[in-house]
Amino acid sequence: EAVVRLKRANPGWGAVRIARRLHGEPLLAGQRLPSGTTIWRFWCSQAEPTAQHHRPATPVPPPVRAENERWQLDAIESVEVAGLGYVTIAQARDPVGRCTMLSTAFVGQPGQRTVKLTFAQVQEACRLGFARWGLPDALQTDHASLFIDTDPEAFPTYFQLWLMALLIRHDLIPWHRPTANGGVERAHRTTQACSLAGQSFASLEELQRRLAQDWEEANTTAPS
Repeated sequence: EAVVRLKRANPGWGAVRIARRLHGEPLLAGQRLPSGTTIWRFWCSQAEPTAQHHRPATPVPPPVRAENERWQLDAIESVEVAGLGYVTIAQARDPVGRCTMLSTAFVGQPGQRTVKLTFAQVQEACRLGFARWGLPDALQTDHASLFIDTDPEAFPTYFQLWLMALLIRHDLIPWHRPTANGGVERAHRTTQACSLAGQSFASLEELQRRLAQDWEEANTTAPS
């Protein structure tokens, strides 16, 4: 009731701001309060239009015509790999050159089933790609919280500030349109089928060598 009341009184407030304001509600003192994400999900379940969260339209990224103009960046998240446990693999693809620019694996702690990339890990993966291929003009991602803060009062994320410092443009795909990052999504399927399926690895280094070997072959000798 407090969430709906605050949203109706302040239609422009985002979920994170309302989550903060709940801490000042006397009747809610001492209670466990929802996060901004939980409030957003609640808004999406409501029939009342003023209680819903309306995302702004994503500008359409400019078309690309040459190699290294824009990489599609994404990750295979929390895939189980024999011998290692759950692993997340950051990958980037140049859709014009049809080349996978990076494929870097990160393993979770023992027993950890969800392996989320950190900003430092994305930096590490991108730097390996930059060192090999040079800097792209743009990196294109989805709307994951690592890449962008979607609150109406958002500040740039560390990822966005880092790209600004490198003079790399950050492009976003439309909401719920993974096909807009179709090149890297297809690379994910190739990695899972060719490098991971039926394989066991004794160490993260062994897995990384396999990824590097398979993508070197695909990038340099495959018919595409």
